[in-house]
Amino acid sequence: MDIVLVVDDHPINRLLIQSMLSKDGWQVVEADSAAGAMTLLTEGLRPTVIFMDIRMPNCNGFEATKLIRAWEAANGIHPIPIIALTADTQEDTPSRAMDAGMNGYVSKPVTLVQIRAALTNALLQ
Repeated sequence: MDIVLVVDDHPINRLLIQSMLSKDGWQVVEADSAAGAMTLLTEGLRPTVIFMDIRMPNCNGFEATKLIRAWEAANGIHPIPIIALTADTQEDTPSRAMDAGMNGYVSKPVTLVQIRAALTNALLQ
């Protein structure tokens, strides 16, 4: 079964994404912070895709993605597709997400159609 890591500091957002993804047979693992995500990855979790919230306390999604990309490079791990999940409506957010090393961008509130499209695009890259 394919695994998706959902990183978001709000439990309701994680539950929403989990319920959408489970409809398509994805197994969802959750982290409530960048530190939690890094712990899961360094302990051996290898998700097919990561959905990353942009606005989180302590370490935002841009910073978290850069940390993940550096860790992958240092350990010879093939980059895991990372899709930004955010309610941030600033015009430069999608380009900042790509500059940070993300592979896609979905604006909250999300729909199942948007999630499926983002997954398809990220997995085809």
